[in-house]
Amino acid sequence: MTDIRHIARLANVSPATVSRVLNDHPHVNSKTRDRVMRIVQEENYRPNALAANLRRKVSDVIGYFQFDRPTLENSRMAQRVETVLFEAGFKTFHCNASGTAERKAFYLEEMITRKIAGAILHANANLEQAIAAAEKLEKAGIPALLLGTEVPRTGVSTVSVDYRQGWETTINHLARLGHRKVAYLEQNEGDWTAQMPHFSSETSIVTIPLDEELPLKAGVEHALTELREKHGDATALFCGSENVAMTAIQLLSRLGTKVPEDMSVVCLSGTGFGRMVFPSLTVVNLPVQELGEMCAHQLLNRIRQPDRAAVKIRIESQLVEGGSTALVNLKK
Repeated sequence: MTDIRHIARLANVSPATVSRVLNDHPHVNSKTRDRVMRIVQEENYRPNALAANLRRKVSDVIGYFQFDRPTLENSRMAQRVETVLFEAGFKTFHCNASGTAERKAFYLEEMITRKIAGAILHANANLEQAIAAAEKLEKAGIPALLLGTEVPRTGVSTVSVDYRQGWETTINHLARLGHRKVAYLEQNEGDWTAQMPHFSSETSIVTIPLDEELPLKAGVEHALTELREKHGDATALFCGSENVAMTAIQLLSRLGTKVPEDMSVVCLSGTGFGRMVFPSLTVVNLPVQELGEMCAHQLLNRIRQPDRAAVKIRIESQLVEGGSTALVNLKK
């Protein structure tokens, strides 16, 4: 096995000298340095980064914990986070924490053992688990940041979408079009519903959860059946993603319900794909790139300034009107 002692024997130096060369210590003879580095390359030796981190009490690893099911928006956000952190000299390890409790516990303990430099916990659903994980990391001396949802009661930093502003913008838009009852197809229990403000206008909102045990198409079909049977007077549909919205439009068409003539449809979006379908979707545009970048920079600030107070940053979403919404009085 190639280790530091093996390299030392081949270079005819002590293991301490090899260590100084690998750590770029200034007090090493140039010829000795060159000889050691040549042998390191010939033997394809890679130092034990974990052991080095434990000795030096520093790390260049960031843990990215994904508590929600993967989506294209989440992937783009994570990609932006990774890019910013890489440019700052850090590696990002992505951990799927949306699975079993055992998997979540394993990843969390592994990152604490490795003394990672910091952690980002992305959660809209499974929020309580994410908060508990963030608090445990902070207690272990690892800066943690919650991405996706603002949590007023915790001392952990958060970067999130301003959900209340997103709701108000959407419902006010539908109200101006004459809609008085809106059905929300909820994908992750408690995602936007927990942030839903109580409106004083005449517009009411009903929530229809999507059955996550069913395939997407079957889940949306089941929800639309509940919509027809229990909320037949709803004139607008608010969907949690473009996939749900496009599936709903397809199923509504098969039922003889036209969009937007018979039912207006709005959805959350962070991809832009909704502009490529017909009718083009009216979307609440989630600024996923901005969220990812802001999140990475805030975590870097915490790493560089450990005593920095927790911050709570909210970024506004933007309503982009498409062809999937219309005035109620224009419906046939």
